[in-house]
Amino acid sequence: MVEKSQAEHYVTRTEWDVPSDVQLLKRHPLTGEPLWAFILRRVGAPVSDSATLAGSKADVGRNWLHFLELLSWWELKRCFNRFGNNVTLVPKAYIVVIHPVGHFGQAKTDGQWRDACFWTLLAHCNHGDMCKCTFRDADHLATFSYDGVVDLMERFATAGPEERVRSRLAPCPPHIAKAWHLGTARRRAMQERKPSASRVASTLAPVKYIFVEQAAEWQQLPWGSMSAADQEEATEAWRKAELPPVSDSAEERESAANSQGDKHEKINKAMVAFMRKDMKWTHRELHDAVLVAAIAVPPVPSMRHYLAALYTQYGDADTGFLPQSFHTHTKNQAARHPAHLESHWCDIGWEAAREQGSAGRAPCALAQPGARSRLGGVVRCLRRRR
Repeated sequence: MVEKSQAEHYVTRTEWDVPSDVQLLKRHPLTGEPLWAFILRRVGAPVSDSATLAGSKADVGRNWLHFLELLSWWELKRCFNRFGNNVTLVPKAYIVVIHPVGHFGQAKTDGQWRDACFWTLLAHCNHGDMCKCTFRDADHLATFSYDGVVDLMERFATAGPEERVRSRLAPCPPHIAKAWHLGTARRRAMQERKPSASRVASTLAPVKYIFVEQAAEWQQLPWGSMSAADQEEATEAWRKAELPPVSDSAEERESAANSQGDKHEKINKAMVAFMRKDMKWTHRELHDAVLVAAIAVPPVPSMRHYLAALYTQYGDADTGFLPQSFHTHTKNQAARHPAHLESHWCDIGWEAAREQGSAGRAPCALAQPGARSRLGGVVRCLRRRR
């Protein structure tokens, strides 16, 4: 059998019996009056100085449940001891430590103020099964809105004696009422110190935002979307990019001729010739392929630099499949291109590898799973002239 908790015993205090005559004659540790007189004064019944327990016992029995309804949990723990269904006064009032405690003086936000009201009401405001004007327990109080908790706390802290009797509210301890009034005054002062919206707006300098849409240059447009002027500018840039570098002095030209520069120049020309004659590529196809791959156009838009940019993105198996490929390696790009173009591109790569004597290795990163689908957009641009 599970024993009730202290909180549950307090909530269901309607089951407590009326104290015996011996207990009713005990004096209250704070007021000094007998318990029977304290009960009658609490419920608002008239008590004369000449009244006795014998003549008032019937009134005590009738008002016992009303008295229990007005008994707060804090007052019960401070002035009473409970033995089963019986309660008796203690000789001296206990020091009751409440935790958590509501800090009205430290509550700055609405949430902190609600928490302070919640914990204060739970400890000092009467509640239970019989309390229809307050709440039953902590779970019931937690369902109250912010305004409901704050209004109940205000009534508990400011109501007069007659209003408390009508509303069936327990007396508010003086230190709780003082803390609530001081906290309310602090919150009111904070609101008064807060500048108004119009004052804050007047102190801010006016800011005007102008959004200008810049027209895309030819570097951001595919060849088919360029205007005539953009195409002329792109053609001129491609022509200048293919011109060999010119040395400023005769010494530099002589040193370049005697060094490896001449050999490298021949290799570069052979690469360009292979792309133009065998692959049937021009600057247009390479330019569109770079844009489809979401790569920046090289500063010097030569065919070699275009191919180097594509190789940097796709040519290395360890680099081309890093997580940076959210824009370049997507299913949407691959789905809009025919599969036979991707296969033809792979056949070209294998043929080039066999010509170089590396038939046992896959060129670039095309041997990786999913490589063909990732290169769909680039393949479409580079296969356009085949």
